[in-house]
Amino acid sequence: MIRDALLVLIIATTIALVSNAFREDGIPLVAEEEYTILVPCPESMGEAIAINPDDPLIKDPDSLIIDVRSLKEYDEWHLSQALNQPYDWLAEQDEVDRKAAEVAKSIARSGKHHVVVYGDGGNPDSGKHWAASLSGSGIKNVVYISGGADALQRLKDSSGGKQ
Repeated sequence: MIRDALLVLIIATTIALVSNAFREDGIPLVAEEEYTILVPCPESMGEAIAINPDDPLIKDPDSLIIDVRSLKEYDEWHLSQALNQPYDWLAEQDEVDRKAAEVAKSIARSGKHHVVVYGDGGNPDSGKHWAASLSGSGIKNVVYISGGADALQRLKDSSGGKQ
C-alpha cells in the first residue's frame, strides 16, 4: 500500500512539473525575489480619539451612538440611543467600506454631527477599530469610548442607573 501511494505521488509530481514547465505563466519553483510579508495587513485606518465614558458627547443629541458588539451582547444591554452594527474582525475591506457607507447614510439622515462608537472594551477594542475604520473611510468627528460597554455599565452602576 505504501509503495502504491509513493507511486501515485511520483506520477502526480511529474505531471505537475511537466505541465508547469510548458505553461507560459508557470509558477517558478524558486522565488526570483524575496516575498514581502505585510504584518499587520494594510487597512485604511484613520485616527479615532478616545473619550471617557462620562464625556458629554455621549449624551449630546447631535451624536450618533454606535454599539459594535454582537447582537446578543447588544440585546443584553446597550445605551438607549445606540444603533447596533456588529464589528467583524475578519471582514474584507470592501465589506468595511460598505458598512461605513451605511453609517454615512445614517449620519446624513439623522443630521448628527458626531459619531460615538463603543465596543467590548477589550484589548484589542472592537469600538476603537471600528471608529478608526470609519475615520479612514472619510467620516469626520468619530470618537470611541475608552473601555467600551463595560466602562459605560460601571459608570451607570456607580451613578445609580442614570445613564
